[in-house]
Amino acid sequence: MAAQDAGVVPAKAKALAQAAGVFVRAGALEHAERTARSIERPDVCSKVLLDLVRALADMGETGRAERIALSIADESAQAEALVSAARALSEIGEAERAAELVRAAEQVAPLCRRPAHAGMGGDGHLEGLLERTRFR
Repeated sequence: MAAQDAGVVPAKAKALAQAAGVFVRAGALEHAERTARSIERPDVCSKVLLDLVRALADMGETGRAERIALSIADESAQAEALVSAARALSEIGEAERAAELVRAAEQVAPLCRRPAHAGMGGDGHLEGLLERTRFR
């Protein structure tokens, strides 16, 4: 546990995260999600799922991106993933649903402002993401 607290990511978690990234780039999204969810380190799992949500949003798979975003354990990563999904929804004209996701991210945002999350959203990072996602 001391290694986790020191920020050292075990080799297995690194390897799984890299494999998930390869699956995302190859378009094997089912494999990417399954691999990400098998990562035992919640922080690493959340980061990999965030990357998956971004890829899904870029591909226009907004429903799946939203579902995965809502399942992310880390509040900062979840808020960022929700904003990514909202941005994709906005781009396809789903402004109402996009606004709902932004509101959900704003609900998570206060959790990201706690001192334990400094540098992971507590420094105005989420506010910038939300501002860039405001709808016309």
